[in-house]
Amino acid sequence: MDITWETDSSAEYVSISLMRDNDTVLQISSSTENTGSFEWRIPSNLKSDYNYTLLINATDNSAHAYSEIFTIKALDGISGYSLPLLITGIILIGLCIFLLNHKKILSYGR
Repeated sequence: MDITWETDSSAEYVSISLMRDNDTVLQISSSTENTGSFEWRIPSNLKSDYNYTLLINATDNSAHAYSEIFTIKALDGISGYSLPLLITGIILIGLCIFLLNHKKILSYGR
């Protein structure tokens, strides 16, 4: 996710924090160049919620700004895969392995 901002601050660096209800949830970056852009990969363990904001603060405290409120929603499944389909595939692979091993056991018994 691209985080972008505009600033009149001459500060070389900014910190970026994820906030919820005015509490810091995550320090995204304690010091990144004040270029107006930061690439952020949202952690998969981040709680789904609707009351998040970003706080961008010049590290020299000359300026700060909050984003609009936004929602983070966890994806269903694992990395975009359908969880029921993934589980079905694992079960089928396990069943095939079981049947192959069971066939070997039966052939040894002859």
